[in-house]
Amino acid sequence: MLTNHHTLRAVVADLGPKLVGCTIGSAWSQTEAELTLGLTGPDGTETSLAFSCAAKLNALVLRPGVHRARRNTVELFDGLPGATLGALTLDPADRIVTLALSPPEHGRLVMHLFGPRANVFWLDPTGRIRDAFLAADDLRDLAYAAPRATAPDPTADGPLVKTLVRRDPTLGPTLAREIAFRLGWADDRPMASLSDAERKQLADALAALHVELAVPRPTIDEDADGVAVSFSLVPLSHRAAAGLTPVSQPNGVAEAVRVFIGRRLGAESLHEARVGLIRRLGQRIGRTERALERLTETLLTSDRAERYERWASLLMAQPDRVPPGATEATLVDWFDADGGEVVVPLVEPRLSPIQNAERYFAKARHARAAEAASLVRHGETERQLVELSAIRDEAESCRTRTEFLAFSKRHDAALRSLTGGDEDSAPTIPFRRWTVAGGFEVWVGKNAAQNDLLLTRHAKRDDLWFHARDIGGSHVILRTGSAAGVPSKAAVEAAAALAAWFSQARGTPLVAVQMTERKYVRKKRGAAPGAVTLEREQAVLLVQPAMPTA
Repeated sequence: MLTNHHTLRAVVADLGPKLVGCTIGSAWSQTEAELTLGLTGPDGTETSLAFSCAAKLNALVLRPGVHRARRNTVELFDGLPGATLGALTLDPADRIVTLALSPPEHGRLVMHLFGPRANVFWLDPTGRIRDAFLAADDLRDLAYAAPRATAPDPTADGPLVKTLVRRDPTLGPTLAREIAFRLGWADDRPMASLSDAERKQLADALAALHVELAVPRPTIDEDADGVAVSFSLVPLSHRAAAGLTPVSQPNGVAEAVRVFIGRRLGAESLHEARVGLIRRLGQRIGRTERALERLTETLLTSDRAERYERWASLLMAQPDRVPPGATEATLVDWFDADGGEVVVPLVEPRLSPIQNAERYFAKARHARAAEAASLVRHGETERQLVELSAIRDEAESCRTRTEFLAFSKRHDAALRSLTGGDEDSAPTIPFRRWTVAGGFEVWVGKNAAQNDLLLTRHAKRDDLWFHARDIGGSHVILRTGSAAGVPSKAAVEAAAALAAWFSQARGTPLVAVQMTERKYVRKKRGAAPGAVTLEREQAVLLVQPAMPTA
């Protein structure tokens, strides 16, 4: 219910008085699909107003303090800092929030909370788009036109839930399902099948729900593991019946939304960390299993020490049967019950038979030592495999952030030694980083020296390398091993768009971007920083310069 019209109305009512008179100090983005304004109130209190355009987490959130990362942040809305916030209003029929600015020449900010089509527009006093958070290059200087809201259709007919939404679009499907549940009716029950008495029941249920919505009692619905699953403006019976536990939020709707967004982002972060760890453990387990198979095969088939000792004994006993300078000798195999012959290769033809025998005895000792070492490694590898499997099983059983943090702390040393640590999250990595479709990471160099560092020290052979063709710009690496599967077309295009964005051609509509695997990119000795040579150009993508979107 984050973007339900009733929720937005309550959020605007909560936040409006807190925002009036605040001055904008900065506008930036450091989280994918989130625009943040750093604010200073009339009393000097600092807060941050975040516009979340994430597809499933559209929201307007006020956070205490101004917390901005030192890296991976992008300045936005040049010229907006210094403006003062005025009235915060909600469109009476649609999910459009407007924030007035002063002096008047600053215009206003307009936010569309339309799921995957969410965006924030900065309009000038004439109503033209001065800037936009997403797809800015396509929208700047266009005349802003608010989307036409879906008009109520009081004569709509059809399945119950869909019909209720068509008759009152501000109700939304969640509240329409709540009405159906409270009445004990199926969501798809035909509206035409209702009797007069049932229509009266429906009208009474709708009236009762609107009374509840007028005095919000926000709740966060948790699953059995305590994970925040959904937000509700009032307790909803159908969610409780589905096994969710409504947890009351006593500090108002806007604060409840802030808490829910934080918990959802935390849950998603936990999920990503847990899935990433399980994936790395699985990869290590696979390598360990293959190593164990090789060691087992070696131990089962190894008879070198015994063979060398037999050859040494036969050479010692029959030196006269070895021709001078021969590379091999045919000797009577006294170890064969049938008294056959065996061909013994000589270690060094220039040496005497006795010296060759001594060499074979030495080789036998080395072979036995190697077998003993292999036996030890076999045991160690078996133990490591058991430990890795147990850690993976425990990681898969973690359901809450508390459990996962406790698990990580408990196995910290083992995880570092067995998985090689998590180099992806090392704080010393200086590059810009984004996550694109499929969960794949994209790393972008900030300057020529970082381009060299990214290419030569951090990129893997099979990672995808991007660069604006024949134009100065950053090296961009799509890390193919940072998520499961193969990067999709959307992921590749997002990485190419970043290469275009961080190039000297950012202001052009379309940019040609080279793409190839890292293994085909060469850094010649003595070449200038950032200069490389391509052995093979796998593709040239024509893309619009852009930052990744949700």
